[in-house]
Amino acid sequence: MSRRVRRRIPRLKLSYVVVAQAMLLPSANVFAACTTTGSATVCDANAPNPWTMRVGAGNVAAEDNRSVDVQSGGKIAVGNSNAISLRDNANVHVANGGSVSATAVNTAGQYNTGGNTIEFRNNGVLTVDQGGEVLAKGTQRNAEAVNLQGSGNTITNNGTIKADNAAAIWFENTSGLNTIVNNETGVIQAPGNVIGFSGNGSVDFTNKGMVIGNLVFAGGNDTLRLYTGSTITSNFSGGAGNDTIFLSGNGQASLPGNMVGFEALIKNDPGTWTLTGTITGVTVSTVQQGTLALTGNNSNYTGQVIVDPAGTLEARAQSLPPTVTNNGLLRFVQPDAGSYTGLISGTPAPSRRPGPARLRWRPPLPAAIPIWAERVSTRAASRSVPTTCLALPTVV
Repeated sequence: MSRRVRRRIPRLKLSYVVVAQAMLLPSANVFAACTTTGSATVCDANAPNPWTMRVGAGNVAAEDNRSVDVQSGGKIAVGNSNAISLRDNANVHVANGGSVSATAVNTAGQYNTGGNTIEFRNNGVLTVDQGGEVLAKGTQRNAEAVNLQGSGNTITNNGTIKADNAAAIWFENTSGLNTIVNNETGVIQAPGNVIGFSGNGSVDFTNKGMVIGNLVFAGGNDTLRLYTGSTITSNFSGGAGNDTIFLSGNGQASLPGNMVGFEALIKNDPGTWTLTGTITGVTVSTVQQGTLALTGNNSNYTGQVIVDPAGTLEARAQSLPPTVTNNGLLRFVQPDAGSYTGLISGTPAPSRRPGPARLRWRPPLPAAIPIWAERVSTRAASRSVPTTCLALPTVV
């Protein structure tokens, strides 16, 4: 009997193992909302949905070159944890109808930077489609919707990136560049500052959509690209560093002239941007293309204003800065009488010279200094003589 028992025990163990594998493996493949094959994870709308476990282990080599695709109807919704935590060369996509959220309270997270909903380190890509969402729903103040631990990353948002009690996007890097493109249907929202920094890394931020909250940069050399049709509901500032603001797009838009923390302003693209207040902060303003219109009092502006051949600077005489280098079109739009005292120099392109019109200069200009004018504007070329322009409200 003992020999029969010894022979039968291994057979029972083998039978148990085989049966257990047969029972477990189909369950993992068929019913999982998030399925990982190699380095790729796909989260769909199958049960269990939402998926409530973290995807990725954070700052370890196994999380390099990972991809996560949250498909339409797929949801990752975790509690006091990161939802997606990867490392270098990550590629995360949230489709229309897809959702990734975390409700963090007090966790350190995989990088010890809080319960961020999505986080990765260097050279990663996050794409949120229109109708997709990345949400930080918890009370933890350092648990952002997206936390970029390094540099070389790009976020393209056509959906919603939102934090209830933290910044929407945080940058941990102390050097290098990260890029954010918030497209026309994109919303980035936070109760205070929508972005935050642990160091002085640089950011290139394009806004074509809506930013709900403050947009305040830190100490890097940052770039803000604002497009006509975009919205920032609160304040924006370039912070420290050497920062540039681009006014881009077609159509028309306006901004106050107070560019806090930005050292350079560049007007590009065919559209028209109007600065409604006094220009402050910016030391160099360049009109590369389209029209930059000024309506505030800029008589005390000490920076450079440069109009390139394809650009137009438009202002009342009272709004024009005292020094302008005009190689394009300088247009006086004068609904009332006003005077301008300043220095206008440059060489406008002959192809853009308008026909005769109605500006009078006091004292009269020397014959060697040509002036081209429109009905309500003037074109000054190669002028280096300070003078006063009296712009009349009627054509003469």
